Amino acid sequence: AMKAQDSARNEAAPASAPPVQAAEQYASLDSDAWQASFIVPGRLNVPADGATKSFALASKRYDPQLAVRTAPSIDPTAYLEARLVNDEDAPLLAGPITVLRDGAYVGQGQLAFVAAGDGFDLGFGADDRVKVTRVPVKKKENEPTWYNQTKIDTREFKTSVKNLHDFPIRTTIVDRIPFSENTAITVELLPQTTPPTEKQVGDKRGVMSWTYDLAAGEQKDVRLAWRMKWPADRDVVTQPAPVAR
Repeated sequence: AMKAQDSARNEAAPASAPPVQAAEQYASLDSDAWQASFIVPGRLNVPADGATKSFALASKRYDPQLAVRTAPSIDPTAYLEARLVNDEDAPLLAGPITVLRDGAYVGQGQLAFVAAGDGFDLGFGADDRVKVTRVPVKKKENEPTWYNQTKIDTREFKTSVKNLHDFPIRTTIVDRIPFSENTAITVELLPQTTPPTEKQVGDKRGVMSWTYDLAAGEQKDVRLAWRMKWPADRDVVTQPAPVAR
């Protein structure tokens, strides 16, 4: 009799409501010429456990300009970069960012302060479908003679990039030559050099770049040749140049 009564009670109990997935809410942005405020709807409960908690303020989808960049004199690896523009009314604050490519974790990056309307670049790791090689073609050192007391160092390099993707991709090669801060030392770019797209990259003296839109399977070759002259009674020391950040 007891079992029958319990069964009847269970049948009479109302069915529980199906679970509803919680919708994530974002803050609304209130900005003017001098400040930007994120207004968070409702209240958030933060456990008092001493751990760092993160809450989403906003979500933004960008349409990036993808390109591959390589500096083969330092590292013959092609790196995928995305150029983005902050078209919001609020700046993007500096801090660490997590980078994923096609859902796969690439690594941890660092974002500098990005003002509203300004552009910024993000790196998405190595692109192993863009093959880069750089080889020396010529190296010649002329010793001084009795009628010419000048030392001459001539060098030439060839860099090749090949797009192994099945779609076109923009590729930039960055390379460098020495530059002199002494009038007794001269550095000359030789005419067999492939004309660079950008003769000086930013504020980096001696650094130039070549940019190509490579079709699927296409290969481009770039030549860089330079000559340095200096008095035979002097020694030349090369060292990395400081770069403004």
